[in-house]
Amino acid sequence: MKTKLFNKALSGLLASAMALSVFAIGASAEGECICSECCTFGNANAECPVCKDTDDSNTNYLYCAQKPTSGTCGATANDSVNWSITKNGVDENGDDTYTLTISGTGAMEDYDVDNTCPVWSVFYRDFITKIVIGYGITHIGEESFYLCQNATEVVFERNASGESSVKTIGINAFRDCSSLTEIEIPASVEEIKDYALRICSEAKITFEEGSALTSIGAECFGGNPSLVEWIIPSKVTSIGDYAFGSNSALKRFYYPA
Repeated sequence: MKTKLFNKALSGLLASAMALSVFAIGASAEGECICSECCTFGNANAECPVCKDTDDSNTNYLYCAQKPTSGTCGATANDSVNWSITKNGVDENGDDTYTLTISGTGAMEDYDVDNTCPVWSVFYRDFITKIVIGYGITHIGEESFYLCQNATEVVFERNASGESSVKTIGINAFRDCSSLTEIEIPASVEEIKDYALRICSEAKITFEEGSALTSIGAECFGGNPSLVEWIIPSKVTSIGDYAFGSNSALKRFYYPA
């Protein structure tokens, strides 16, 4: 009888120890995910109480302790494009702020935030204050920086001749980047697609001299009440519906003959 009671007690202790061990692997006392791999939409660790839930509407990936700081974001295997996050400092609320850099050569991947979200958006979107587009990038992907509402600056890096490499800016690429203060569209850009800079409500948006721009998409610059003047590049031949809609302060609009 004593042996049976001892074995039963020992079994209970072992079970408790195993349960505690699984909990320790999955989460800290604060509920942070400490998985051996990063939690993303496509990588859910079954032992992690945060990212084991594949229904992303119920999953808060920001609780994952292991957050990726770099990765690839090229449109195809032939596009050698990477992203990386570096810490800037701390804001007035005590939160870390970051610079997001896109580097390499080729086109960025196009995203759809309802289905496929950029990894940096999952973990850092609300804390990105600066976006850098490296020389060599030819296409800024759709919805790449959508809702980066605390980004105040976008930098297009140049080659030794002072030229950018960006040719196209995708749909919704900078939409709702409402804290941007200024953005100059590089002369290399030939097409800006629908909604690309919609509701950049505080930004002064200009076009670099010698612009190759030929096409401006629908509602591309809509919802920008702060601008009083638009000077359209001379090579533009197509402007989409409501491209400058809700520009309530607009007083001067220059369009090439």
